[in-house]
Amino acid sequence: MVRERDALSKKYLDTQRKYEQGLISEEEFTKASDDYLDRIQALSDKYAERMTPTEKKAKGGPVYTPAEKDLLKRYRDGGVVDSERQSIVNEIKKTLWFSEFVKQHGKEPDLSENADYDYITAWKMGVRPKRYEQDENKYHWDSYAENALGQKILLKKPDHPTLWKTHFMDQTGQNPDALGIKTEQQAQEWKRGRK
Repeated sequence: MVRERDALSKKYLDTQRKYEQGLISEEEFTKASDDYLDRIQALSDKYAERMTPTEKKAKGGPVYTPAEKDLLKRYRDGGVVDSERQSIVNEIKKTLWFSEFVKQHGKEPDLSENADYDYITAWKMGVRPKRYEQDENKYHWDSYAENALGQKILLKKPDHPTLWKTHFMDQTGQNPDALGIKTEQQAQEWKRGRK
């Protein structure tokens, strides 16, 4: 079981590196993450079948490494329970970012699980909105949070309108706003011109 788990983990880490380098898409990375979690779950279930009732009771359920538990929380349940979610939403609503957003857009931001940004995970992981000078000093949320294992967790979801900016910065080390790049097409043209 340990060899199988190590092989799966190595494959997943290779996929994560490819994603961070911009070699695979967000969709491919999400699919690979889900596949990894499904395989780890199956492996854990297989291991659990061999456990005695006493061992199962002592373990209290499936056996996961800390990294696997973190991934499960990130991809399966957002890392928070419903009662905690509402508490976090209430805290976010007290921020200057929230009131600035309502004033600018005339409505509250979507803080649900269906939002294009994972505000709940961001808040739980210590990310707070801060002033961003490239956008008239308005409040913005970071694209990433760092988990307990020191891994970067992407908070923007695939449908987020500025996800391309995050990918651009990951791939080039440059901020598109500072370069005057306003669209994803301009970003692609800029990258082609640098090759």
